[in-house]
Amino acid sequence: MAVQTSDLEQAVLRYLAENGSAKWGALYSHFYQGNTNTDEIGSALQYLAQGKHIAVELDGTTKITESGSVRLKRE
Repeated sequence: MAVQTSDLEQAVLRYLAENGSAKWGALYSHFYQGNTNTDEIGSALQYLAQGKHIAVELDGTTKITESGSVRLKRE
């Protein structure tokens, strides 16, 4: 059974809020599980970045933004 993308997005936001910044590749590795494929992870990360819920620096460091924190508290 696949993880729903919105659940995965929330999990990414929660992870960044609790653990601080992480490299983009490390997020892929962390959330890759038998029931989550890399396309789902990639889609979730891209959606969060496009929606400005996460910020990605040139070196791949990914951080939750204020918008991401608000979204995390809403859901």
